[in-house]
Amino acid sequence: MKISKRVLIAVYFCLGQIKSQEITFTDTLRNKRFTGEVIKIFSDSKVNHISCLTHCLAAKKTCKSINVNEKMGKCELLGQSKLMDDHLEMKSDEGWIYYGPGETPEKYNGCKKSKMGPQFCYPKERNGKHFKDSVWERQNERVVCFENKDNRYGKFHLQRKGRVVAFKLDYVSGYLNLGLLPGQTYWGAYPYKEEQFIGIIICDDRYDIIVPNIKLKASKRYYTVPNYLHNSKELVLEIPESPYDGDKGKELQIWHSEDFFDNGFDLREKDNSGKICVNVYAKFV
Repeated sequence: MKISKRVLIAVYFCLGQIKSQEITFTDTLRNKRFTGEVIKIFSDSKVNHISCLTHCLAAKKTCKSINVNEKMGKCELLGQSKLMDDHLEMKSDEGWIYYGPGETPEKYNGCKKSKMGPQFCYPKERNGKHFKDSVWERQNERVVCFENKDNRYGKFHLQRKGRVVAFKLDYVSGYLNLGLLPGQTYWGAYPYKEEQFIGIIICDDRYDIIVPNIKLKASKRYYTVPNYLHNSKELVLEIPESPYDGDKGKELQIWHSEDFFDNGFDLREKDNSGKICVNVYAKFV
């Protein structure tokens, strides 16, 4: 006699949340598709959020979140979530719905509550920059442009008071040249420096450096940022340990390090040229 084992999973959907006894998804984004690692795809005309969650439960050791498109009959199991991999993109994609995070309840023991999202809980080892309700807020009304010589920095003003945990520069136009060697860069010193080296500084109007939050000096003007190169279309600079307390209207400045550390006697910037324009975003908690 052949015995088949049937597993019954109780699931309900309410107020934008999917829950079961084993897994909770608290982050629901419609017409969004998370670009995390896809570990498995299910295609079926009967696919819906419940069936997709069931597949995720079956792979609970590896499934962290899901993308669902019922019209297309597509279910994507993801090995990452927006909560734990905040640097990854959430793309606008009509018809898709993202559900996450996909963490088992034991991961949430002793977790903290976000003041901005009472339904949201994040693991205690994660800091404020991973709050679900933290979003990128644009800080400039017009594009901000800066150069790499002659104190030609760009400036913008904070649009509200708050604690900033990260800045993002979105490339708009232009490029920088350093020295006489052919080569164009947005954020670095290529080809004088390797592709991963970054030379962007954000400071206040007293020239106190806000980001990067590492010690820079005239003899050490460049640093690296994981997942970003000198010509990435955007640059995210985080302040994970010490958020910047900013006031509404506060002037902040964007410099290239070659220009920032010039003291009138440094000839490094002499042959520099070019101009780059960006949009500036901040993430508050």
